Amino acid sequence: KKKTPDGTTNFIHGFPFVAVSIALTLSKLPTVGVVYNPLLDELYSAARGHGAHLNTVRRLPLLSPPLGPLATCLIATEIGADRSEEVIGKKIDAIHNFVSAPGQVGKRSASTKIGAGLAHSIRSTGSAALNLCQVAKGVVDVFWEIGCWEWDVAAAMVIVQESGGLVLHGSVPSPDPVNIFCRKYLAVRASPGLDARERQMGVAGEMWDLVEDIEAPRESVPGGFEA
Repeated sequence: KKKTPDGTTNFIHGFPFVAVSIALTLSKLPTVGVVYNPLLDELYSAARGHGAHLNTVRRLPLLSPPLGPLATCLIATEIGADRSEEVIGKKIDAIHNFVSAPGQVGKRSASTKIGAGLAHSIRSTGSAALNLCQVAKGVVDVFWEIGCWEWDVAAAMVIVQESGGLVLHGSVPSPDPVNIFCRKYLAVRASPGLDARERQMGVAGEMWDLVEDIEAPRESVPGGFEA
């Protein structure tokens, strides 16, 4: 499949978050990943078992304070290309839930789930690969997106995982790494200490409680994923 750089709309507008993203998968498992932003001259790279780096010399994450609850988190997400009423409505509902104060949930639409994240804020770079790299860097706590494709995220998934982060299913609670073909992704940054995974899964659980399942159809992938 012919692939334009991730962040094409950014490129058109001159917004400097554009990336070339290349991944090597073995048995459909992302194993080596390289993401390069030529406008900011930032090269993110990782190989399974060998860590993740920025510009080949700075080990990721750059920042790794203890991960707190969702109310302390900065979340990256995107609106995406599917602007149908059902899909866009559920995405806006989710964003509403991420940042709502307790007692204010359920007021935006009938489909909004009961829950409030009171997250610090929302960020959007316009590139799934670079959003994930911000998680790997440690400057964004959580990334959530429904509807992007494996070629958008496969390279950056390795970078997040090798930085100590998790990449999970975007709407189905599971501790297992996400299938790259599912088009629904949730990433949580690294956290230091022996309770790192407990903290990461705690944030993931809060996110799952706040999102509706959103359709992201695709053709079946032989030996990889059934739509």
